[in-house]
Amino acid sequence: MNKKIQYIIFSLCILFLWNCSTSAARSMEFTSAKTSARSEKNFKKAEEYGVKALNMDVHANDASVPYFLAIEIYKPQRKWIKMADMLDEAIKRNPTQLLERPIILDDTILKTIEQAVDVYKDELWVNLYNGALSLYEKGKLEESMEQFNVALRVDPTNASTYIVLAKFHKESGDSDKAKEIISAGLKLEEMKVESKTELYLIEAEISKEQGNYEAALITYENAYNENESITSILAILEVHLVTENYLEAIEWGKKAEQNRAKLDRSYFGYLLYNIGLAYRGAGSQYYDNAANVITMINEGSDVGLALKTESINNLKLAKDNFNTARDYFLDADVEGMEEANSRAKQMKNIIKEINTIYIPFFDKYNPTIN
Repeated sequence: MNKKIQYIIFSLCILFLWNCSTSAARSMEFTSAKTSARSEKNFKKAEEYGVKALNMDVHANDASVPYFLAIEIYKPQRKWIKMADMLDEAIKRNPTQLLERPIILDDTILKTIEQAVDVYKDELWVNLYNGALSLYEKGKLEESMEQFNVALRVDPTNASTYIVLAKFHKESGDSDKAKEIISAGLKLEEMKVESKTELYLIEAEISKEQGNYEAALITYENAYNENESITSILAILEVHLVTENYLEAIEWGKKAEQNRAKLDRSYFGYLLYNIGLAYRGAGSQYYDNAANVITMINEGSDVGLALKTESINNLKLAKDNFNTARDYFLDADVEGMEEANSRAKQMKNIIKEINTIYIPFFDKYNPTIN
């Protein structure tokens, strides 16, 4: 006999024997609910009788009633939250209870409430998640958040729900809740690197917006360590610019250039401009050190040969950094970055000033104290 035919006959026998062996609690209300749903296709009437049965003492430990409401009443009507509630209730009442109608899935026969619920929850999560996104796009934020939270309850191992909830709480100004969601998400086992990176980035953004740059840098670097995320590299570069750690900013700028294949072309000018700012900042620090010594000399201080030599070296380092900054600003200008051209002209002018005023000033200065 054909193996496929043998399997079909076996499955039918299993179903027949199963129907003979199940002994779920009975009541007129539950019978009426099933009749209304299966024969009359009257979901309103079926739900009314099903809810009555749900609250009866005879069905107190009967998982088949909430399971019936979930699968045969709420699922066809796409009432996903009510479906989720009833599946949870079925598990709560009796997860090992035998199904009234076993489910044949590929070569597997699902026999218990728990086995069936696990299968339906996978599909339910997708419907909840997509439905929540649709609600959000329509501006129904509260309904959307409620549905996302139910999705999280249905499948607490799916990283996508943590990511979207963290983003929504961040955007709504509830940073503590966002961090709570992120913390829970990062504890998931076997999370994809991309998902973990995104959670780190959201947390780092929150810290940056709160002005906690130290925490932001730590978290951005966690994101970078996951998969060398170009977003984290750019963010770290920006934070170092804000905190005036220009040498660190230059190093992260170099990393960004090495990973620029990951960067959308439209952001390339922005990267070049920020690297230019990093070199400009570093140059300004060397320049300011030399300028401070000039001020001391003009105020009558004899600064000595060592400080004169150090100041000339600082000016040379400033020139090198300003030259490099100018090159980056010119490249950023080619990419259409606003203000890049004016920054490049500024670098050209200050280099000229160093060459024609400041270095000659120190060359002519003869200290008497060494």
